[in-house]
Amino acid sequence: MKHKILVFSVALAAVFNIYAARSFIENSSPTYDEPLHIAAGHAYWKTGKYRINIKDHPPLAEMAAALPLLFFKLDAFETSRLYSDNDQYNWADLFIYQNAAGAEKIVNTARLFSYFLWTTLMAFFIFLFAKELVSAEAGLLSALVFLLMPVFISNNALVATDSAAAGLYLAAFLFALLFARHYKGGVKEKKAWLYLGLCALASASAMASKFSMAVLPGFILLMWLIEFAVTNRAAELKKLLLPALIYLAGTFAALAVIYGFTQVNLYFEGLAATAARLKTGRPSFINGNHSIYGVWWYFPFAFLIKTPLSVLIFFAAGMVYSLKNGRESHIWLFAPFILYFICAAGSKLQIGVRHILPVMPFCVIFAGTGAQVFLERKYLRPAAVLLILALAFSVANVHPYYLAYFNEAAGGPGNGYKRLVDSNLDWGQDLKTLAGYLKKEGSPPVYLAYFGTAKPQYYGIKYIPFGLYSDVRFQGAVEAPPEGGRVLVAVSATNLQSAYYRNKEFFNWLLKKEPVFKAGYSIFVYDLTQDMEARTKMAGTFRRLSLPAYADSLLKNRFSDE
Repeated sequence: MKHKILVFSVALAAVFNIYAARSFIENSSPTYDEPLHIAAGHAYWKTGKYRINIKDHPPLAEMAAALPLLFFKLDAFETSRLYSDNDQYNWADLFIYQNAAGAEKIVNTARLFSYFLWTTLMAFFIFLFAKELVSAEAGLLSALVFLLMPVFISNNALVATDSAAAGLYLAAFLFALLFARHYKGGVKEKKAWLYLGLCALASASAMASKFSMAVLPGFILLMWLIEFAVTNRAAELKKLLLPALIYLAGTFAALAVIYGFTQVNLYFEGLAATAARLKTGRPSFINGNHSIYGVWWYFPFAFLIKTPLSVLIFFAAGMVYSLKNGRESHIWLFAPFILYFICAAGSKLQIGVRHILPVMPFCVIFAGTGAQVFLERKYLRPAAVLLILALAFSVANVHPYYLAYFNEAAGGPGNGYKRLVDSNLDWGQDLKTLAGYLKKEGSPPVYLAYFGTAKPQYYGIKYIPFGLYSDVRFQGAVEAPPEGGRVLVAVSATNLQSAYYRNKEFFNWLLKKEPVFKAGYSIFVYDLTQDMEARTKMAGTFRRLSLPAYADSLLKNRFSDE
C-alpha cells in the first residue's frame, strides 16, 4: 500500500513537472546562450564539421537538442560572413530569427526535446542509484523530490550543456558502482564488463557535453580505489589495473567516436582554451558584493538559497542517516557530491548555480533518503507530509518563472536580485512577459537596459537602448527620441546590479525606487515620467554616450500625469 501511494505521488509530481516545464518554456524568450547552442548543434549535424562555438563548448548536448530541428529543413547559414568570421552570437541571431521556421518553433522544439531527454534520464538514474544504495522506497522519494526541484524544471527545459553534464555525471557513477559490485577479478563476469563499458560511454558522453566533466575519469578511478579500500578488498587492488586501463581506453575511444576521429583534437584544444579563459576571471555578483576572481562561498551560498527549504531539511536528515547508519557503499553518494563541490569552489566562473548542477542529483538522493527516515518514524510522519506539501507550495508559488526560484530564507524570488543575478535569476528569459505588460499599457516605447540576446522587436517591444548588455548587435526599434508621453525604463536585474558594467554604481540611483512592474522577477520596469531627478541622471548618461538628442528629449519635454 505504501509503495502504491508513493508511485501515485511520483506520477502526480511527473504530471506537474511536465506542466511546469511547458509553461516555463512557453513564457520564456531565448536565454543568453540558447540561440548559439541551438544553431551550433544544427550546424554540426548539417555540415559534419565542428567549427563555430567548439572551443567554448563540446558538441554532444547541443547536437542532442538540435536533433528534431533536422525535420524543419533549416538553413545553417554556413556560407554567411558571420559564420566564416566566427561572429557566433550574431550568426546564431541570424539562424534563430531569419530562418524557414519561426523563432518560437525553433527554440521551443529544441527545448522540449532536451527537457524530455534529460528529465527522463535523470529521474531514471536517480531512482536506480537510490534503490541500489538505500531502498526502492528511497528511490521513489528521490524521484519525487527531483520532479519538484525548480533548478531541474528550469535548467532541463532550456537548451544548455548543464543538464546533460549532470545526468551523465550521475550515470557514470551509477555504472561505476555497479561494476565495482559485480567485479571479482575474473574475465567471465559479463555483467561487470557490461557496466564497465556503460561507465566509459557515460563518462565520454559527459565529457563531450561540458568541459568541466574532464575531471570525471579521475573521480571514477578514485572511487574504485576507495571502494576496494573501505570494503576490505585492498589486497585485490591489483585486479583493478586491467579494468581501469580498459575504462580509460574505452572512454577516450568513445570520445573520439563522438567527435569523429579526425576532429578529436578539438576536444583538447577546447579544453585548453576554456582553462585559459577561466584563469582571467569573470565578473560576478553575490549578495551585494562584486568579484572578478570569485569567492569560495559562492556555490555553497547559491546551493543554500536556490534549493527549497524542505529539500534542505530532508537532505540534512539523509546525510546524517548515511553517516550514522549507512553502509560503506554510501561513500558513492558523499564522494561525487563533495569532490565536485571542491572543484567548483576554486572556479573563477561564478555566474550560476547551474555550474554545480552535477551535485544536485546526489542532493536529491540524500533528500529522498531523509524523507524515508521521516516516514519510517511515526512521530515524524506528519512533519514529512507537511514538508512535502510545503515543497510543492513553494515551487508552485513561482509558476511559471522557475529559473527565478529562491527559497523563503533568501526572501523568495522577489528578493532574488539582491542575492544573485545572471543565470541564477536573469538569463534574458523574460522579454515575452515584458512585452505582454507593455502591450497592455498601449505599447509605449521603453528605455531598455536588457541583459540577453533575444530580439526585443520580435516581441513587439519598441525601445531605446539604454545600458544594453549583449553579444548581439541590436538595432533599436525606435530611432528617434519619443515626443512627450511616459518615460518607462526597463532594466534587467543583472544590469540593475551593474554586474558587467565597469561602473559598479551605474544603476544605484534606481535601486531604491519602486518598480511599477516586474517581468518574471528579472526585468524591472520604472515609470520616471514625474521624476525629474532620475530623468536628469539618464540624460547625463546619454550625453556621455554622445546622444544629445535623447538627453534633450528627457529634459525638455513636458510630461503629463497620464
